[in-house]
Amino acid sequence: MNNFAFTDYFSKFRLALILSLLTIIIFSYSYAGEEIRMSERKSAMVLMGGEAFDIPKTYLSPSDELPDRIDKENMIEISFFFPSFSGFGDRDNIATVGPYNPNQVTAFWTVVNGGGRLNANSSLKNALKYGLSKRDDKSDTDGLTAYKNANNSGVTYHAQNNHGDDVLIHCTEGPANSTCKLEYLDSKSNRGIFASFDKKYLPRWLEVNNKLLCLIKKWKV
Repeated sequence: MNNFAFTDYFSKFRLALILSLLTIIIFSYSYAGEEIRMSERKSAMVLMGGEAFDIPKTYLSPSDELPDRIDKENMIEISFFFPSFSGFGDRDNIATVGPYNPNQVTAFWTVVNGGGRLNANSSLKNALKYGLSKRDDKSDTDGLTAYKNANNSGVTYHAQNNHGDDVLIHCTEGPANSTCKLEYLDSKSNRGIFASFDKKYLPRWLEVNNKLLCLIKKWKV
């Protein structure tokens, strides 16, 4: 091979190598950009009362069309599902749409200093004072203190969470399903906490509560 041919061969080889490297670089940037865009679509920045929460959209709605920024005035509502406590899947619906899902937990937390109406201690005192509930020790279960509500409107259970906050869980029997609604004022954050779930999960109420608090802390920016 003469010098001219060798030089020409080397030039073509170098050109091919450069083109290959450029292709790899362009693909890498394109892939990284797509990853960033996908990441942006997977979560929404939810703003409420001067606070910000970076929440995966699957916990907010089964819809893929949520905006990347959401403004809330008084409360933020989410859903998660037993047994994994994950958000909405492909076949899941919001609680008021579609068939009832006994594994769904619908929950919300209020703006700081905005959850006074969920104060369990005050609610129980008023219920007893005005004859809306009365003690029913026969219905005590799983360490929960039971109170039978007036007009056959179910049973309210009293408990305390890991922080010593009074918690009320209102359970009702329906023709198609039985649900429980947990509510209280969180002393650490001074915000109202609420969760609704199927009654079969009543023994796991503290697990539901702790998961919700963990998610709130995890998502708070």
